[in-house]
Amino acid sequence: MIKISSQTMSETAKKYLEFYSKLVDEYKKINPRWRKVKPQPQNWLSFGAGKGGLSFVWAFKRNNRFAIELYIDTGDKNKNERIFEELEKHKDKIENEIKGLIWERMEEKRACRIAIYKNIKGNIKYLSEEDYPEIIEWASKTMKEFSNVLSRYIKKV
Repeated sequence: MIKISSQTMSETAKKYLEFYSKLVDEYKKINPRWRKVKPQPQNWLSFGAGKGGLSFVWAFKRNNRFAIELYIDTGDKNKNERIFEELEKHKDKIENEIKGLIWERMEEKRACRIAIYKNIKGNIKYLSEEDYPEIIEWASKTMKEFSNVLSRYIKKV
């Protein structure tokens, strides 16, 4: 195990670690059966979606957005697209349960993703601790709904 000294981390990395530590604690409270993951000092945090190459992800994105994602990357672009297409066959049913989904085939990349975005005040550098609770509440509740619904369809892929 690699231990990262907070003294060698940038201020941005420290803020990511602090934010995601609070997020995983909150998510564990509302989803007690979830196997907690260890936060890292980076702009995203993921956990398994029940099938190899599929992950549920929380991520800070460009243009002052925070995302909840199902990230599909088995290492094989064709396989990723087949999984994406299988899920997309159920798009209407899925979107009846989860509002605001963006289906991203990402033609120029190997991976595909299904995401929900929330506009936030700024990137992690410009957020204060007072900004965290609103994002964390949205991220926790949205991920619980998102992962519960999509997991039912992932099992069928």
